[in-house]
Amino acid sequence: MEPEQEQDAFNKANEKIHPVETQWHYPILQRYGFEPVTKEAKGFVRSYSYKKGAHEIICTTGVNADHWKDTINGSYGYWKDLEPHLKGRNENGTRKCH
Repeated sequence: MEPEQEQDAFNKANEKIHPVETQWHYPILQRYGFEPVTKEAKGFVRSYSYKKGAHEIICTTGVNADHWKDTINGSYGYWKDLEPHLKGRNENGTRKCH
């Protein structure tokens, strides 16, 4: 493949639209009552916002960028840490007493 063809293929792939329902974070956040604000995103690296009341979680995914941030308290982590984080939080984002 010629360099120009490679660039065209790259650009075309980066235009792909990814519905939120196809992303790793969707079923986890749905279980905890968060609704997606971002219904779809485009590109190799994408961000999706979810809300439950004033509580917002932003997930970024694609090309080794699978991480999240809890905007209510500044917590963040990689994909494997999202559900444990949600299990240990009250609705307002504060830690539950165990």
